[in-house]
Amino acid sequence: MKNRKYAIISIIVSILLCVKTPGIAQVTFNGQITFQPYELKQKGDSLYVRMDVQVKNFRIEKDRSLALVPVLTTGSQEHCFPEILIHGTIRHKIYERQQAFRKDIPQQPAYQVIRSNPQQHFTLPYQIAIPFEDWMADAQLDLKEELCGCGSYMHQISIEHLVDKVTLEKLPFYEVQPLVAYIKPPVEAVKTRSEQQEAFLDFPVGKTQILPEFGNNPAELAKIERMIADLRREQNLTVDQVSIIGYASPEGSATLNDKLARGRAEALKSYLTARSGFPVHLYRIEQAGEDWTGLVSLLENSNLPYKQEAISIIHSTYYPEEWKRRLQALKGGRPYREMLQQLYPRLRRVVSRVDFTVRGFTTEEAAEIIRKTPQLLSLEEMFMVAGTYPKESRDFAEVFETAVRLFPEDEIANHNAAATAIMQNKPEQADILLDRSSRQTAEYLNNRGVVYLLKGAYEQAEPLFREAEKRGLPEARHNLEELARKKISEGLD
Repeated sequence: MKNRKYAIISIIVSILLCVKTPGIAQVTFNGQITFQPYELKQKGDSLYVRMDVQVKNFRIEKDRSLALVPVLTTGSQEHCFPEILIHGTIRHKIYERQQAFRKDIPQQPAYQVIRSNPQQHFTLPYQIAIPFEDWMADAQLDLKEELCGCGSYMHQISIEHLVDKVTLEKLPFYEVQPLVAYIKPPVEAVKTRSEQQEAFLDFPVGKTQILPEFGNNPAELAKIERMIADLRREQNLTVDQVSIIGYASPEGSATLNDKLARGRAEALKSYLTARSGFPVHLYRIEQAGEDWTGLVSLLENSNLPYKQEAISIIHSTYYPEEWKRRLQALKGGRPYREMLQQLYPRLRRVVSRVDFTVRGFTTEEAAEIIRKTPQLLSLEEMFMVAGTYPKESRDFAEVFETAVRLFPEDEIANHNAAATAIMQNKPEQADILLDRSSRQTAEYLNNRGVVYLLKGAYEQAEPLFREAEKRGLPEARHNLEELARKKISEGLD
């Protein structure tokens, strides 16, 4: 009886002498049984457990068994792996007889049954795999020890910790390959265009006649003449009208300023009629008078300290003559004198605008023209040119960049430029361009979703793709598949 008590106490003391280290622990039963875990890892659909069990001169009382059970547990869920049984000599004989009588009865087999032998020294590889379940990602591996005595009475001695957590398989990084959607612009039936040039002409005091060599006139007149010469050489357009618009700075009387503005426009018309080669009937004179709008623009872009006070006066409900009076009185008149000197000369100008119609081009012709005079092309013609280049090429991107530069307010031009920015991995630029495009199209929903996808905002991307797919856009269906693959690769699905 004393020997039996001593054996039980010996086993308990042995277990309490376990040696543990963080993460993966080596559990030793007084140097006689050692558990050395090597692997607790998820690979694909399976969970793999691998460890070595070393048994050295282990002694247990003849009528007892020690059951060592690896347990995967989260505290609320657990899975018991096949046990290792170590029997005393009498207990092992009982076990063999029981197995012989229970051949036809299904039962959970032990991983290994060992008969205690103080002279034995061996290593038992413990390797097993089970189907991986989601809850196992947060589980740890413990070792449960149970001592069995007479009458198969089981007594749990303790639970030892083996491995902190399951090592999850690192899925390879998945780089999404989204598809952007472009919108084909409508055909422009009649391509009407215009080009304009402004000239700041110098006139003798009280005169409206142009003196080509007076002041800065040679350089200013040359700008307009170059524009007209370039248009005359272009064989693909027909000039419809030449508008001459005269402006005056808002000092003095409005009546005099209107007269000066018209006189300057008439003078430029006479000058160009003699030199441009355009018929007289194409010319049209416009009298813009005092250029208050131009003055506000110049003030906004200036560094003058009083500019906000001056702009507020011009935006007030008073009439122009009162604006002049208040500007002249502002801060003792000094701001007005500075405006007269720095800003007003730039308001005394004449603008020449040529309106013309451009013929349509084939795709081959447009491919040549876009390199020299892209302003002659329609958005639809540029779109056809882009289709002749590989989508990954720089030429392809440049077509849509040119289109949005020439048509900065056009929603389709902004949309297609945004699609190109996405392809170039410039989501911030694409965001800005998409804000200028129509939000009502399936193509917009798809491309905005791609921007979210590239930024990792999957929850915002998915509903946009689904709505675009619902509207029949094939690119959206592809992007939903890409999103699903990306989420799986990051363990999010």
